[in-house]
Amino acid sequence: MDSSGNSHSGGSDDALGAVAGGASAGETPLRSPRVAIIGAGMSGIAMAAKLRLAGIESFRIYEKCDQLGGTWRANTYPGLTCDIPSRYYSYTFAPNPDWSRVYSPGREIWSYLDRVAGEFALADRLSLGTEVSEGHWLDGRWRLRTSRGEEADYDFIITAAGALVHPVKPDRAWQLQVERTLGRATVKPGFARWWISTACRLHLRSLRDRSLRERFTPGYQPMCKRLIMGTGFYSQFKRPNVELVDAGIERIEPRGIVTRDGRVHELDVIVLATGFDAHAYMKPLELVGRDGVRLSELWDGEPFGYRSVAVPGFPNMFTLLGPHSPIGNQSICTVSETQIEFALALIDIWRRGGAEAMWPTAHATERFNSELRAAVPHTIWASGCMSWYIGKDGVPHPWPWTPERHREMLAQPLLEEWELAPSSVPV
Repeated sequence: MDSSGNSHSGGSDDALGAVAGGASAGETPLRSPRVAIIGAGMSGIAMAAKLRLAGIESFRIYEKCDQLGGTWRANTYPGLTCDIPSRYYSYTFAPNPDWSRVYSPGREIWSYLDRVAGEFALADRLSLGTEVSEGHWLDGRWRLRTSRGEEADYDFIITAAGALVHPVKPDRAWQLQVERTLGRATVKPGFARWWISTACRLHLRSLRDRSLRERFTPGYQPMCKRLIMGTGFYSQFKRPNVELVDAGIERIEPRGIVTRDGRVHELDVIVLATGFDAHAYMKPLELVGRDGVRLSELWDGEPFGYRSVAVPGFPNMFTLLGPHSPIGNQSICTVSETQIEFALALIDIWRRGGAEAMWPTAHATERFNSELRAAVPHTIWASGCMSWYIGKDGVPHPWPWTPERHREMLAQPLLEEWELAPSSVPV
């Protein structure tokens, strides 16, 4: 049973004219898989568009919110812009030459995503306001259940829930006070790292006040935490109504914030810019794979996967922006498109009858993760700072190699690293 939803996206046949698919004369017709996409942000929209370009029409996009757009729909604060240059922040199959700025405003990116969804006529495939709560691998297919109790079966599921979805809240001592008061070039040394580090330090010199400049100078190397590109931040501290307070917060009370030096900062509004849990991925969605393995139990420590796109024991499931995706050093448009092409290559095997179910082997997954752990100490993220790249085990978990290596690693599936079950074998 398919759910339905309404979208503010329009529809057109422009993109549909480019749809490729079907078998040539004399060949066995390709099977059409039923595909569920969980999430209607940038990667989910891209997956849907690429399915249509591949001639696959039997898909549905589940989105828990009432509009598409992902993080660009969810975040609307003043001054919101992307920290990736605009020319790199669009799909290769839907270029946008009309960005207004080098770093595009959030609303403009949201409008772009909405336009792409309209060009690929995705409105009738969207189930908005519909959260997928669980999925079970049963009799060779996925059975998904929504929070409304609706169920539907699919041959493949694509998780596109995003990387920065679950906000990190202050620690418990803070939170109680807040609730009562307010109502609730990174992977290796070399010229690129030296150049960016030097640029950061030169930019810091725009602060003429030496004392203030010293307070702004971090005790870790540039890029250990994700860099935010912008030229207007330091200039704000020349204004008489802007102050840097770095004494540490003791508590929050009705008057405002009390810092550890005993000073009371009377405030009307407090903004929690405390970031996101970048290790939550698709939570609280529960997936149960082969032999009853639960993803929540498999990921009880730190989430992991095979080459950022799949998880052993979970057939016909692909993760867009999954564990260890290189979101720390390249555009997520590039990352997700690379992962989508990899997924489509394996789905094509299913379409041609080459396999009914597929999942990466445990051995290949462990080998990949061993190589990853060995490479992490050489990255800038392991140089001594606390950041959202750090996992529960105290180790950074981003992609520790170059963007080019990610594309090379996913250029084509290595079938010897996959379990491919034919239709005659119970899965």
